Amino acid sequence: MIKKILIGAILYMLFFATQSVAQGYKIKVKIPKLKNQELILGHHFATMLIPDDTLLLNSKGEGYFKGKDKLKEGMYFIFLPSKNKFDIIIGKKQQFTVINDTIDLLKNLKIVGCPENQTFIDYQMFLAKQREVVKKLSNERKTVKGDAQKEIDKKLKQVNVNVDKKAKSIIDANPGLFFPKFLKATLEIKIPESVKGREAKYYYYRGQYFNYFDFKDARLLRSPIYENKLDYYLDKIIAKLPDSIITQVDMLIEGSRHDKELFRYMLVHLFQKYGKGEIMGMENVYAHIAEKYYIPDAEWSDREYIEELKRKVVRMKPGLIGNIAPEIKMNLLPND
Repeated sequence: MIKKILIGAILYMLFFATQSVAQGYKIKVKIPKLKNQELILGHHFATMLIPDDTLLLNSKGEGYFKGKDKLKEGMYFIFLPSKNKFDIIIGKKQQFTVINDTIDLLKNLKIVGCPENQTFIDYQMFLAKQREVVKKLSNERKTVKGDAQKEIDKKLKQVNVNVDKKAKSIIDANPGLFFPKFLKATLEIKIPESVKGREAKYYYYRGQYFNYFDFKDARLLRSPIYENKLDYYLDKIIAKLPDSIITQVDMLIEGSRHDKELFRYMLVHLFQKYGKGEIMGMENVYAHIAEKYYIPDAEWSDREYIEELKRKVVRMKPGLIGNIAPEIKMNLLPND
């Protein structure tokens, strides 16, 4: 009986250990030309590159990035001793093998055991070939005139059509994966010919913006495009009027509350963005963010800073656009 209990306990522990490993990440790297060299695994975060793990390759140029907890999904990179890097996707599947060289980091990149990464590599290779086609056609166009030039223009237009088709086929075939979501966020919004007039085109484009770029998906925060897409929307699409921007700020911050990391990023980024005071009226936006969100919700911030921020907002309010300034009282000084 005791023997059966011990065997059962051992089997349970082995099962638990196996499950723990399966829940983590284990990425084998093989770069034969980098024997006994250190590599860094990191992720994109807005405009930054953040390191996550390191490994020391053995005498065969092989090693493992591994951890007991899964990495957050997004676009990652492997940084080489030469200070070059190449990107990989960390998605749902986090146990695979990365094989590369040191000469052409895209052409020689192979990833075994992760179809999403292979799709990512194939798409990059496809784009590289299309760029070569565009370069060749553009050079030819400089040497011809008339109908020959028009024919080349048709071919250039077809390249764009082919790129769009390729991207959309990947997006449609892989719902739920990170790379298709990232890819969709990079696409240009095409306005249908049926949409007429400048105002109608503007509202169509604005209405489609977050259908392409899903700002609520925290995975996109771990990519090189998130911050640029966010700032483009606020700086180029939304009118630079305090009330218009405040409406959008509320939508963005409230829409990020479901994820702690995304919420913190969104709040801090917008708080700092509108605290610069570069455009008249943006102090209204800054005060709104400070009072409604930063003061009550920025748990990571120093309490002394929060108290000072409260006092700053009180001082700012009378001078904000749309507010009535306090009456100025003038006292006459007695004549000597």
